[in-house]
Amino acid sequence: MQPHITASVSLEPNARPLSSARRGQRVRLVSIKAGHRLSRRLAELGLTPGVVMQVVHKNGGPLLIAVRGTRLALGRGVADKIQVVPIEVDAPKRDDGR
Repeated sequence: MQPHITASVSLEPNARPLSSARRGQRVRLVSIKAGHRLSRRLAELGLTPGVVMQVVHKNGGPLLIAVRGTRLALGRGVADKIQVVPIEVDAPKRDDGR
């Protein structure tokens, strides 16, 4: 059995598992805390540090996420290993300057 390898260490203080993101929330991937095989497979699917994704469906089973123009279903165990930070959405500015 191979030892557990962390793909990357997150220096982001408010990073949290993807599985904790809310439905509809946009997040940025900061790290993957998994072994080499899983980290490589997720990278092949387009999940690389810095990519923005959105949680499309979260209802007890796998998470459905939108990333790079496609949708992926991720099991809870895998989603727990993906560290993300929420993307803050700025309030739209009004024409009258308020």
